[in-house]
Amino acid sequence: MIIAAGKSWLHPVKNPSSEDIQSPDNSFDFDLTSTVLDGRYQLQGQLKHEDATLSRLIADGKAKAFLHLECPRTYFRRVFEFGPDGRLESTVSHDEVRGKAEVLAVIVAVDDLAAYQHPRQNPDYGNHSFCVSPAEFLAVSGTKQIEFYPDMDQLPHISSLLTVRKGEDGLERMEINPMENRIVILLPPEEHKMYSEIRLVGSVRDLLVNGVIMPALLHSLHYLRTMQTEELEDFKAGHRWARLILERLGEAGFPEPWGNADPSDCVNGTLHLLRGPLKKSLDQLAQLILTPGIP
Repeated sequence: MIIAAGKSWLHPVKNPSSEDIQSPDNSFDFDLTSTVLDGRYQLQGQLKHEDATLSRLIADGKAKAFLHLECPRTYFRRVFEFGPDGRLESTVSHDEVRGKAEVLAVIVAVDDLAAYQHPRQNPDYGNHSFCVSPAEFLAVSGTKQIEFYPDMDQLPHISSLLTVRKGEDGLERMEINPMENRIVILLPPEEHKMYSEIRLVGSVRDLLVNGVIMPALLHSLHYLRTMQTEELEDFKAGHRWARLILERLGEAGFPEPWGNADPSDCVNGTLHLLRGPLKKSLDQLAQLILTPGIP
């Protein structure tokens, strides 16, 4: 649910984009994290506000605080109640929420408030009090978008997102297919034979990252760059490699959404993702160069 900034209310509502309650006392926010456990997302939230008036109404049972979560992809919608201390703990299943969800926090009246006033209400309200009915808002946060994917925390090795296959006879050069759950690298039969032999030799195996893995990642990041935001969200939902790679790059400060990236971001993103394997490949190359008997 997204509530437009500047929305007018019939009584003072605490909202960061409104002056119903004068700044800086209009601050109203929340934190929310999710972790994956046993086929469900565990939600942990914390309401963030310092408002004695609203806190007293909650303590007296005249108001309650809720988190509203809505997933446009699955049409799932639910409210979760914050405890009296402003904390929230709950769960949702992977089937209920997938992809981006819209979340916001609200405080609503649960009793008729016949003469509601807020001590920091805008002077335009004068000294007026207001009749507030049950389920009407007393505070509304901004809307946040949070991604829910069951595999979001699982990127132990970049190689888990790629697979190398033998191409058809007649294939002359490496081809890259980003349309599967892993990035597929097709090698000409002779090159695939050499690849299969080299990857078994520990002393040179890591050098493959330069000639095989790096161009595949670079190509795939450029491919994602061509998509509009909505198209990219649909692609991520069906392609694990894209979800995990873009999550890792987002955490590192690369552009979000990836459609805003430029070619240099694709290069730098590839180097960031492969920084460990690249170092190992360079170490192996240096070891080969320094080994006696190798020209």
